[in-house]
Amino acid sequence: MGKPAKDSTDTKRKIMETAFELFGRFGYEGTSIRHIAQECGVNLAAVNYHFHNKENLFWEIMIETYREADQDLAQMKRSSKNTLEMSLQIYDYFMRESLAVRNTMKMMLTEGIGHPSSAEALEVLNDPFGPPGGGHLAERLQADVGYCLNREGMIWGVKTIFGAIMHWTLICCHGEDRGEEDPLMTPAQFRKDVEYLVEATLMFLRSNQKRFEEKS
Repeated sequence: MGKPAKDSTDTKRKIMETAFELFGRFGYEGTSIRHIAQECGVNLAAVNYHFHNKENLFWEIMIETYREADQDLAQMKRSSKNTLEMSLQIYDYFMRESLAVRNTMKMMLTEGIGHPSSAEALEVLNDPFGPPGGGHLAERLQADVGYCLNREGMIWGVKTIFGAIMHWTLICCHGEDRGEEDPLMTPAQFRKDVEYLVEATLMFLRSNQKRFEEKS
């Protein structure tokens, strides 16, 4: 009795993984439901059964990607001692998952697609801190700053660190042959740059307590 349900779950997962890859390679408009079905070896009826249409499939992939990243960053928060440790773990994680990061960014830049309608999708995708897992990094920042950050300071700190990590990850996974490599433009140097940026961000927040402290 359990076998059909497992097969159904496996098929849905396979469709989502294939569509994620194709959306990243060809974009939303350049990927058809038929192409997705052909690539993952299922019929059109299976895709329609699980997702009804391409737009629903797109948003389910985005929700699952955000949810998985949030869970991974929650673990990083638990295993790190401070903001710097967690930020470097995030950088290493994004570098390991650079293809997924690139595909996710390309999907996020998709134009002409409607907003998700389900309450679950809106809750997952409308994180006030922006990137998935941003709230976990915010907790680390709060613990290290030494006073209660207001919303502006908290979001600024998270955006600053996440923005740098995402920028350098995308540079590294672009895949262009740049010839002789500049030692200041290597993944190892970018990791150091993240370290310097975290230190600078914390220093700025600590030295601007009057601006960023939550008023009681």
